[in-house]
Amino acid sequence: MRTFLIIVVIIGLASVAATIIVGLRSFDGTVVKEPYETGLRFDAARKEREASGWHVTMDRDRIPVGRGTLKLRISDREGKALADAEVTVSMSLLTTDRYDREYSAQTSGSGVCVFPIDIPKAGPWSVRITVTDQGTSIQFEEMLTAE
Repeated sequence: MRTFLIIVVIIGLASVAATIIVGLRSFDGTVVKEPYETGLRFDAARKEREASGWHVTMDRDRIPVGRGTLKLRISDREGKALADAEVTVSMSLLTTDRYDREYSAQTSGSGVCVFPIDIPKAGPWSVRITVTDQGTSIQFEEMLTAE
């Protein structure tokens, strides 16, 4: 009986040690620096989006892994196209910052932007869209799933 208990304790300690080692090796670092300030900035950006009346619509919420295109439509409060706006798209895989990418484009007269993108890995991607028109910049955040 004593030998059995010793074996169980050794197996338990080994599994805890293995879990700690795997966790330390796979953690990329701080998830969010200054979480309180980040929350305040998020809330201010949300209020700014609502006040502007601008809308950003992605043509899809799922995309295949590899090279492809992402189409955005940008409009104002009345649904009219925001022509000649500058648009920047920053994409980040939610589980790591190793695959972060950034793309820029200009809207056409119809308020549509088409970005050639390259998705290296499957998973949930955060898409941060910054629209600048007539000196005003507004940020939008969308989710995209790569399969």
